[in-house]
Amino acid sequence: MSMAELARHGTAKSLPLSQIAEAQRLPLPYLEQLFLALRRAGLIESVRGRAGGYRLSREAAQIT
Repeated sequence: MSMAELARHGTAKSLPLSQIAEAQRLPLPYLEQLFLALRRAGLIESVRGRAGGYRLSREAAQIT
């Protein structure tokens, strides 16, 4: 469901993990562990900085 949340916003916009946790009603520590595994798998990428967060590493249609 978290990947679907990222897909709704596309690859151009990164979302903070806290926003994803709130939208999906999931604990933040759980999402931190989940997103670490997703990043290692190359499905998402992290963006640092003021507008940082997470985004899909490629278009949603290319991820199965």
